[in-house]
Amino acid sequence: MHEQDLPRPAVTVATIVERDGRFLVVEEQTRSGVRLNQPAGHLEVGESLPAAAIRETLEETGWHVVPTALVGVYRWQTPDSQSTFVLRCVDDYRAGRRWPVAFVTEVAV
Repeated sequence: MHEQDLPRPAVTVATIVERDGRFLVVEEQTRSGVRLNQPAGHLEVGESLPAAAIRETLEETGWHVVPTALVGVYRWQTPDSQSTFVLRCVDDYRAGRRWPVAFVTEVAV
C-alpha cells in the first residue's frame, strides 16, 4: 500500500461547556446504541478551529458559545465502539489544563 492510499486523519472539534458543575452533552444514536457526547464535529475547509467549535455547538444544541481556551489536542484512532475519549477531555478540563485559543496559529495560504 502506498502512502497516498492510506486514510487521511480527520480533524474533529469538540466543546466543553460547563455551568454550575454540569456539562452540556448531546444524545446521539451510534452503531453501538445511544451515547452521550460533547457537541462535536469535523472541521470544514477554510474554517478555523474556534469557528468550527462555535458552529458545531450551535448546530447540535442551539447554544451560542465563545471558545475561551484550548483543553487539548488528541490523536485518536476510532475503534468500532464508543471510546472513553469524552471523559478524558472532561477530566483534562477539570484538572485545569488550558492553553490560549491562539495556541493554534491560522496560516493563510
